[in-house]
Amino acid sequence: MRPGAKQSIRTKILIPMAFVLVLQALLFFGTIVGADTAGQLRENAFSMLADKVSSRAAVLENEMTQRWGKAENYQRVMQLSLAAYQQAEGGEVQITRQMAEELISLLRNSTATGAYVIFCPQLGEGAPWPALYLRDMDPTTSLINNTDILVEIGPGPLIKEMGLTMDSRWSPSIQLDPMDENQRYFFRPYLAAQQYQSSQISDLGYWAGPHQVTKDDLEVISYSLPLLDRDGQVYGVVGVEITLEYLANQMPYRELSANQKGAYLLGLREGQGNEVLAMGESGPLFRRILADDRKVAITEEKVYKDTYRLEDQALTSETVGAVQKLKLYNAHTPFEEEEWMVIGLMEEQELLYSVNRLNQSLWFASLIALGVGVAGAFVISASFAAPVKRLAKSLRESDPAKEVLLPQTGIVEIDGLSTAVEELSAAVANSASRLSQILEYTNTSLGAVEYYKERGGLVYCTGKIGEMLDFSPENREKSELPYDEFQQELERMKKKILAKTGRQEQDKVVEDILELHRDDGRICWISFKHNEGESRYMVVVQDVTGDVLEKRKIEYERDYDVLTELLNRRSFRRSVEKALRSMPFQMGAMVMWDLDNLKYINDTYGHDSGDKYIIAAARVFQQLRQDGAEVARMSGDEFFSFLPGEDRNTLLCRIREVHKLLHSTNFQLPDGKTVKLRASAGVAWYPDNGASYDLLIKYADFAMYSAKNSTKGDIQEFNQDAFQRDELLFSGKEALNHFLDHRLARFAFQPIVDARTGEVYAYEALMRPSCEGLKTVSDVMRLVRAQSKLNQIEELTWTGALEAFSQQKEAFGEARLFINSVPNTCLSKEGFAALEQQFGKDLSRLVVEVIESEQTDYNCMAIKQSLCQRWGLSIALDDFGAGYSSEGVLLTINPSYVKIDMSIVRGIDRDKSRQTLLGGILSYSKTQDIRIIAEGVETREEMVYLIEAGVDYIQGYYLAVPDFRVRGIPQERKQEIQEAAGRVALPPIDL
Repeated sequence: MRPGAKQSIRTKILIPMAFVLVLQALLFFGTIVGADTAGQLRENAFSMLADKVSSRAAVLENEMTQRWGKAENYQRVMQLSLAAYQQAEGGEVQITRQMAEELISLLRNSTATGAYVIFCPQLGEGAPWPALYLRDMDPTTSLINNTDILVEIGPGPLIKEMGLTMDSRWSPSIQLDPMDENQRYFFRPYLAAQQYQSSQISDLGYWAGPHQVTKDDLEVISYSLPLLDRDGQVYGVVGVEITLEYLANQMPYRELSANQKGAYLLGLREGQGNEVLAMGESGPLFRRILADDRKVAITEEKVYKDTYRLEDQALTSETVGAVQKLKLYNAHTPFEEEEWMVIGLMEEQELLYSVNRLNQSLWFASLIALGVGVAGAFVISASFAAPVKRLAKSLRESDPAKEVLLPQTGIVEIDGLSTAVEELSAAVANSASRLSQILEYTNTSLGAVEYYKERGGLVYCTGKIGEMLDFSPENREKSELPYDEFQQELERMKKKILAKTGRQEQDKVVEDILELHRDDGRICWISFKHNEGESRYMVVVQDVTGDVLEKRKIEYERDYDVLTELLNRRSFRRSVEKALRSMPFQMGAMVMWDLDNLKYINDTYGHDSGDKYIIAAARVFQQLRQDGAEVARMSGDEFFSFLPGEDRNTLLCRIREVHKLLHSTNFQLPDGKTVKLRASAGVAWYPDNGASYDLLIKYADFAMYSAKNSTKGDIQEFNQDAFQRDELLFSGKEALNHFLDHRLARFAFQPIVDARTGEVYAYEALMRPSCEGLKTVSDVMRLVRAQSKLNQIEELTWTGALEAFSQQKEAFGEARLFINSVPNTCLSKEGFAALEQQFGKDLSRLVVEVIESEQTDYNCMAIKQSLCQRWGLSIALDDFGAGYSSEGVLLTINPSYVKIDMSIVRGIDRDKSRQTLLGGILSYSKTQDIRIIAEGVETREEMVYLIEAGVDYIQGYYLAVPDFRVRGIPQERKQEIQEAAGRVALPPIDL
């Protein structure tokens, strides 16, 4: 605007408001476009789809490999099938009740919808194929009497004997044809076993796609294993089935999107083509996607990571699929070319529906807000300007010789201004002097300068102006200065500013905040607020040095660690993430340093010495800044550094140089001794190990943790295999706390049987964790030992087992209860007292199992032995013959029972060395009145030999599996025990 031009108040208000609104809109639009908000939202939508599919694929792969397709689950059925095949001696194989019971057990334990065993015909072509095919349409529930199981194929007399239900399509046997695609579930593993005779049985398992067992039957997928005799000849198959309906329930398509329009596909791709054959599916989208040949084609166009577009002209809109491959077969096995995968499918317009709607809403709302804002600014400026115009007109028309009286506008602020103008018109001179007096008596660093152009060129100053602006001594205390002298003082101040700041020219001496270097060497910051009128120029000056220094201190403490002057956690993250986004380097090293001796120094010499130790280490780490590294202190003894570079070896050498320098640096202790600085370090590599800040921090932390627990004070690089193996110890703390806090453990009971009568003598309580993240007791015990929480697991074991015992006390009868206890841990006095109060009369039925180890606390063992006299309980030595449990332990612990480890029991009927070892244990135990329990009995032959050898009790899966309900053993097993015991003269057992 040209000098002297004037604007109306309406224009003054309207233009800035309109400008601000337009600027806000532009900034908003620019932020959305520049930050690629739409792209980020779109990427997030694809990422969420990929994450959901990845999680579902992991669950399904676990089910298919660890539950339905785990070869160990079929062992008992295979053993019984082989026995029946050998007994047939070339005739038709007879399916026994024991085989049927084990097949039911396989069906229950695998939670499949069907289980089958099929034998090849032995009587020539056209002979029936002996088979037993069971189906359970709801594997999530089971009935004790097995009435929920349907028999599809099997011998009628056996079905009647067992009280099972025949399906409407029942047949006593089955006819199979190698040319029938529906029967590839039998012939593919059958032929593979003939072709690959040296392969492991688990490598011959085959997953068959959708097929029907009989005509008009349900479609199922199945997993089959060949049955081999001792010569490697194939005589049948055994396997489980999963109906497509049940499989669809394992792939809940509703989790893919809120509108439930997605779909899951379990597919099979053979070779390198882009066509995938549907093995199972869920979701309405498949009605439009699957062709008659049940194939979908995936293009090579990748829209996000493992997400691709579908190649299907019949689709009305673009469809994308997130692909996650399943590892069902090992490498170099017969079926490794068959690639199973889980695909989550979504129409792209449905997947991005919320993103597109949000973008449209943002643009529409922004435009509406801008229009409303501009219109509002126009109306507001007009309404505000109107009364001001009337007031200005009244002032111009008023008589200067008379008292000014202004009309009321009805607006409080403007009427207040009118009143102030009326008052000021009568006392303008008094108000000026009053201002000067107030400033003089104010006890703050505040001053003012006034210059009236019509008063002879004098400049009026409050008393503090000369001091604040560092005037020359002769003018410092003056309240009035000629205008020329005042300008000289300003010029003098201007020259000092130019000299200190290095500026070439300074058009204005007075800025908003000025950094002033005083003659006495002090630096201060002065704030200026000025106002210029037609006849007067006024400046208010304030010393804001304290505010500036405080602001700088706050900003420094926000970004830096006060003790070490290194970056703190927040600023380190900000700096590293910025570097990762710009990526001006090819390789980066994220290093976590953990000081090794800090706790010792703090505990021995105090935290002041510990702080000095930290500072000394920080000075060494600071040397990495010379290489462009970011260095930060994250917490007490933890430091992080991110070192960019071009190759891994150079970076690692530099890290080792700093590590070596650290370890060679002496630190003086208060008592005159010196120690070397020491730190363990973990290194994670960008981009090899991870490309995000959080992932690099996590992996560097794990690598440092590994160094701490292997070679303390060393440098260790991140190892993916070690991370996958030990991640539980690293990240399972919260899961263990949740497990212990909520007592998420159940106890199953396995019978211990009298080897003479077949009666149940006792039950062993076996812990089963019911906590996500802790699948087995081994996981729990690894974490418990690592986190020193053995006392808590000991309390949970005693209390939980006894509570489970109390709930089924009637089912126990007179049987005793075996509880596993940690030998170097025992309950507190209060804990024992609580057990005594709650379960007092039943404590005499307890038998406490302990395992000897090198860390055994014999004081704890003595306490447990004292309970034998106090409560009447007994002690059993567990896993005898393995680990540290040996003959010397018998003398130390003096147990009432010894449990022979399954490593001795396994195959003892065929192994002379194991038989000799058992004989020695039995001979010694009889002289010491120690009862012998053989655990881990899994075959009839093992059981018979152990009974004939003279053990007192037997326990194992052959007799009964652990169950949450207290059960006895089958009558058939009891008869076998009595028959075996009848062949030997067993000495009577004193109960």
